[in-house]
Amino acid sequence: MKTKKLGTFLGIFCFAALGASINASAQQTVVKSKHGAWNVQCEAPTNPTVNAADLIKDLEKNKTKKKKNQPLKAAVKEQCGMVQIVKSTKRPNVGLSIIIFRVTRKDKSAGGLLRVLAPAGVFLPTGLAMEIDGKAQGRIGFLRCLPNGCLAQADITKKLMKAFRKGKAANFIIYEAPGRGLALKVPLKGFTAAFKALKS
Repeated sequence: MKTKKLGTFLGIFCFAALGASINASAQQTVVKSKHGAWNVQCEAPTNPTVNAADLIKDLEKNKTKKKKNQPLKAAVKEQCGMVQIVKSTKRPNVGLSIIIFRVTRKDKSAGGLLRVLAPAGVFLPTGLAMEIDGKAQGRIGFLRCLPNGCLAQADITKKLMKAFRKGKAANFIIYEAPGRGLALKVPLKGFTAAFKALKS
């Protein structure tokens, strides 16, 4: 699996590297819905700004309305993702935060962006391996390490999306050293419903 560097997209939710809790206040991050093993969570940017082009569009629309001076709708859109935090059964102090965003491809089909936050200290060159129902799906490269863990990111291709939708469980495998992998099970129950609940 090839990683796709998409730059800053929808921000990075502040999730705890060990999977204990979400490191954000209740006012900033809200669980919108639950679907099986997944939560759909939304977070507003910490420094909201309004796009000037959106303001102009709203002002133009107001001119054509019977009731003028309506509230402007050009507010910052909240950032939503489907989230699951898992811990290792063998080593409960080790966990992963899995975040999936919905994106729109050039052909206008719905795609996804997968981000995985692994604990600091993982062996970076090996990347993060992934299996779905025992079938290898490839490896995801790490982009960078943050104070609370190391971030891996990949585009969810149509083939991988199909596997996620049909699968029962995935294994995300992190490495401490070459050949020393630790698999963390990620239930896929509710994946399709959670993805549908995401706003593109």
